Amino acid sequence: MSRSDEDFVQHYKNKYSSPDLPPAWMTLETLSFGNLSKLIANLDCKSEPYKRIALSFGLSNSFILENWIYSFSVLRNYCAHHSRIWNRRYHVELKMPYNTKFPFIDRQNLNKIYKNKIFAALCCIQYIIRIISPQSNFKNNLFETIDNGGNLLNFKDMGFPQGWRNFGVWK
Repeated sequence: MSRSDEDFVQHYKNKYSSPDLPPAWMTLETLSFGNLSKLIANLDCKSEPYKRIALSFGLSNSFILENWIYSFSVLRNYCAHHSRIWNRRYHVELKMPYNTKFPFIDRQNLNKIYKNKIFAALCCIQYIIRIISPQSNFKNNLFETIDNGGNLLNFKDMGFPQGWRNFGVWK
C-alpha cells in the first residue's frame, strides 16, 4: 500500500490519519495477483467464510479454489515473462472438480484431462470467467485464436482432448 500511486490510495493518505491502514478493499485492489494468491493460500480454507466463497463459485471443495488461484498466478507469470505456455507441462496440477454448480466437464471426460497442461487451466479460467463476467469475450477470443492459428498448434501436446468444444464449460 505504501508504494501505491493509485489516486484512491493517495486520497486516503491525504484525507485520513486514522485508522492507519486503509479499508480492505483498497488493500486488495493494490495487491499483485501473486500476492493475492499467497494471501488466499494463507487463509484457512476449512473456515466457513472461505467455504462460502468457494460455494459462490459453485465449488463444493474450497481446496479447489485455492489451487486454481495459485495455478492462475503461475500462468499469469509465464505470460508476463513471455514464457512458452502452449505445449509445456506446468509444475502445478489443477484439481478438477466432479461436482460443480455451473457447467464444467462431465465425469467421463474429466478423466481424460491432463491436469498439468494449458487446456485444464483454460477450462478453469473459463469456468470462473463465466461466473464473474458472463459477457466476457474470453471464449470467443480463444476460439478465434485457435481457429486462425490452429495449423501451427499441436492440440494433443496442449492437453486438448477430442470434442473439447462440446464440454459444458465451453458451450
